[in-house]
Formats: sequence, structure tokens, C-alpha cells
Amino acid sequence: MDAGLGFLKRTIVALSTITVLMLTTTSPLIAQDDESQQFTADQQRMIELYASIDWQSGPATVDIGSNAKITIPEGYQFTGRQGSIAWNELTQNPPDETLGVLMPTADDQDWFLAFQFDDVGYVDDAEKADLDAAAILESLKHGTEQSNQFRQSQGWTAIHIAGWIVPPKYDDTTNNLVWSTKLRDDSGGENANHNIRILGRRGVMTTTLVASLEEMNEATEATNQLLSSFEFKSGEKYAEFTSGDKIAQYGLTGLIAGGAAIAAVKMGLFAKLFQLLAKGGKAIILVVIALLAGLKKLFFGRSAEE
Repeated sequence: MDAGLGFLKRTIVALSTITVLMLTTTSPLIAQDDESQQFTADQQRMIELYASIDWQSGPATVDIGSNAKITIPEGYQFTGRQGSIAWNELTQNPPDETLGVLMPTADDQDWFLAFQFDDVGYVDDAEKADLDAAAILESLKHGTEQSNQFRQSQGWTAIHIAGWIVPPKYDDTTNNLVWSTKLRDDSGGENANHNIRILGRRGVMTTTLVASLEEMNEATEATNQLLSSFEFKSGEKYAEFTSGDKIAQYGLTGLIAGGAAIAAVKMGLFAKLFQLLAKGGKAIILVVIALLAGLKKLFFGRSAEE
């Protein structure tokens, strides 16, 4: 991935700024060429989606659904359920029950975390020593191909699981189940998903890290630091299970190879960005150049030659 979420964030913000300036001013900062002022429907939809997301910046502590919370440090931002709906469409991921999206604000960090709670009940971790990585991988591949039917019905790029980066492993101390997969789409783009299943008393918090292959190690380290502040609320923790609580109908293998895991396979924004630029062609390039050149003059003044 040569550019990614950071570049896309800058591009969408630029486009959004351009739209506002076009509607509110006749300033020479914006090129008046008609061709440069026309966005495609896809471009306009992306601008609208990004603008609709209500981001909460750190430092702050936020709820993830009704039974968990996490602390957002400075340099990160979070959006809840409504923003997650828009984010899924923006990133060309099928609609699901994502409760929140967390990401760094820095332009050079191109990854995000998605949170989703599955109220399946208490998951017994008895099979933690018997996880069959090969069989689980084949199940994941099959399920992902099925989910491509929805992607293709929307005109989105199909994605495929290329293999393990980290095979499934379970941590007794944190009650976390972790694995990572390498993804490839039909356009040749590559991505990675790092998956953490955090077991609770009444179900499982699905946490999916979406990142490029190049940044996966750094993003995984940052994710581990972020999740150190995650906790289920009082009465919802795995250790607080009591007799009579709902029991999940499957174990750890089902968490990886089941339907919820398949739905959680996500792509980032790399492919979407270049679809946006390709469809916009000269028009979008002229507008972005015009805006950036204009803003440079606005904030730094004209050169001595001018």
C-alpha cells in the first residue's frame, strides 16, 4: 500500500472544504473551470458520508455499546454506532452491528479498529489447546467468498483470504482470542486483519484491526496498548459468570470460523480512494490542486515574485 487511510482522510477533507468554498465564495482560491467543479455521484457520496460522522477526540473515556468502555488517548478519535454505519459504507464493508470505530488522527497512520458485540452468551474456553488452524482457515476462506456476493451486488471489489499472518492463539490471562489474516482483493490490493475476541460474561466483543501489511506490526502494537484500557463494565466480565447464565452454543473455534467472524473480515480505504480518483479524472485533480495552491497562498502569502 503506497498510500492509504491517511491520504484518503486528507483527500476527503480537501474535497469537503472545496465543496463548502464553492457554495459560499467566489474566491479566486477555487478554479472557476466548470469541469473542475463537478463531482461524480460516488465522490459526492464519500464527502457526505465522511462529513456525517461525529468523531470524539481523545483524551476521553467512551462507551462501546452498553456493556463496555475504552479510554481514547490524545491523537486518536472514536465514533459510535451511527458513525460506524457511515464508515462501513465509506470503506465498502457490508452492513453489520459495529458499535464503534477507533483510529489515529495522524495522516501517516493508515489503520482503524472496529468493535462489535456478539451476545452469544458465555463462551467456554475448554478447546483452547485444540485449535485446528488449517481447518479454521479453510472455513474462513469459504465464508469470505460467500460474503463477496453482497460486495459484488454493490459494485464493490471482492476480497479473498490469502493465509495466516498469525494463526489463532488464546491468552488465559486476558481471555482474549487472537489471530491475523492476509487479504487480497480482485484489483491486486493487499490488506491485513488482526482479530481480537474479548470474552465477556454474556458474549464476545469482536475487535478487528484493519491495516496495510506494511504497518501491521506497528498498528498491532498500538492496538495492544489501546486495548489495555478496554474493560467490560461491572457485572459483564468473563470472571463474573454465574450458574444460570446463558451459555454459547459453540467454543473458541466457532468464534473464528462462525458467521460473526466472517462478517468481521474488513477492507480498508485504499481501493476506494483510487476508484474515487480514477472516476474523477482531471476534474478532481484540478480541484484538489486549486484548493491546495489557494490555501498555501492564503496561509503563507504570495511569493516575492508575485
